[in-house]
Amino acid sequence: MKIELDVTAAGNISFWKKVSSEATYDFLRFYIDGSLQEQWSGEDDWSEEIYLITFGTHIFEWKYVKDTYVTGGDDCAWIDYIVFPPFDPEVLADDILAAPFITKLYGNYPNPFNPITNIRFDIKENESGALSIYNTKGQFIESYQFEAGQHNFSWNAENQSSGVYFYKLQTESFTEIRKMILLR
Repeated sequence: MKIELDVTAAGNISFWKKVSSEATYDFLRFYIDGSLQEQWSGEDDWSEEIYLITFGTHIFEWKYVKDTYVTGGDDCAWIDYIVFPPFDPEVLADDILAAPFITKLYGNYPNPFNPITNIRFDIKENESGALSIYNTKGQFIESYQFEAGQHNFSWNAENQSSGVYFYKLQTESFTEIRKMILLR
């Protein structure tokens, strides 16, 4: 997660964080202007972090970085209640880059559906992926490509017959399949 702000007066940035990961291998890292400020690993319960920020343009970034061999704890990190120093909202850098720390596929809704359902998923930073739809025989129906970010995709099955369908999210490091039911 990254944001660039034009800070109008010196102040503090504060946030609450929690980490549950493999100790000394997987880390939540916090950067200011590309410089690592601190990192947390292992089981680290909710605590508040505060950093002094000077006047000017700054980039704030939170990254969850893990090795690919072993998992530990919940294998994730949480960030909550971010309070930024004073900034000019008119000078926000193009957008908040809200790429999630992890890739995740959520259940579709409504389910059962007729003929439109929403499929929500997240693709973590620096990855892209495909959302593919299959019927109960495993036959491919269609596929859509997505970049990193939070997505809420509406699938219109008006040309499909009633029945069970599967949707699969696949990225470089993630694959998950879920079931949905089209009722006419």
